[in-house]
Amino acid sequence: MLELDVGCGSNKRRPDLVGVDSRRCPGVDVVCDVNQGLPFDSGTVDSIYSSHFLEHVDDLERTLGEFLRVLKPEGRLHIVVPHFSNPLGYSDYTHRRFFGYFTFNYFAKAPARYGPPPHYNPNLNLKIISKTLVFKQWPIIGGIVESIVNRWELAAYIYESRFTWLFPCFEIVFELERDS
Repeated sequence: MLELDVGCGSNKRRPDLVGVDSRRCPGVDVVCDVNQGLPFDSGTVDSIYSSHFLEHVDDLERTLGEFLRVLKPEGRLHIVVPHFSNPLGYSDYTHRRFFGYFTFNYFAKAPARYGPPPHYNPNLNLKIISKTLVFKQWPIIGGIVESIVNRWELAAYIYESRFTWLFPCFEIVFELERDS
């Protein structure tokens, strides 16, 4: 199995993953600028893990397109990004975008019941497996909020539209699949 950790820096998730980053450092196996494409043949990668990387890319659609190009049919994407309410997210001047619970719905065939209207991009066929809002900075309260907002899509919608700034979220974990 060929599994990538894209944007890993010196913190590769597991030693058996192929670390991909623009800088050479411990854990990086392939040095490349993802904005220019990935140096893997189409349909050869089983899964891609990416943590706190996509907020830094120049062109999100292009990067997702590259991920989908190299993934095998039904290949998995495990993506972790900061939530738009994470106060530290705005402190990092290298962040080019922010993410919400429904961000990847713009790239999926099945529209969200709540949230954004369907704007499906047929060039990016993603299937959403799961979405999880993570509240690391609120140990006790965060666990309670997490258990409520991650139970139903409507609860996540209500949280983001009414309570985000009361209990800021730290990050979002997306499990996605290449939809063939």
